Amino acid sequence: MPLIEETVLLLKATFPSTVNIQQQINPESHSSVINVDCPQLQEVLINLCNNAVRAMNENGELKISLNPVELSQKDIPAQYYALPGNYAKISVQDTGCGMTTEMLDKSFDPFYATKETYEGAGMGLPTVQGTVAQHGGLITVNSVLGQGTVFDLYLPLADKEATETKPTNEDAPTFSM
Repeated sequence: MPLIEETVLLLKATFPSTVNIQQQINPESHSSVINVDCPQLQEVLINLCNNAVRAMNENGELKISLNPVELSQKDIPAQYYALPGNYAKISVQDTGCGMTTEMLDKSFDPFYATKETYEGAGMGLPTVQGTVAQHGGLITVNSVLGQGTVFDLYLPLADKEATETKPTNEDAPTFSM
């Protein structure tokens, strides 16, 4: 079972029924492969979804989507060492409270948190960003106060020819979309 579908099933089993979870997987994505540590990617998705549910006060719509995209150099923020090319774009969108400009600017800063001290250390989003960057990808965030937030993860697609001719190695993490 593809990782996103498995994660959505897990989320539906654990989140309150007042959260409407939707998934949209572009059919073109099914033949694509990314090199990624699957448990780490699932942890990233769960972290983003937990934040989304909290921002919606456990009531709203949460959408996870997957689409293939091509990024040019101008599409890649300067702080990332990602290369232009083909990527899997995984989006986590919520209908929560959204973030102010100040919150957006600090959202990936270590120890920055918008919740009470006892609810977390403020390391979730910096960890998400680090994991995505470790896999050669990047993350962007867009938010409108009172309307919700969208996190877009971009993970580089594996070269199809290389994955077809490469001998199977169980230690090499891959994720088929």
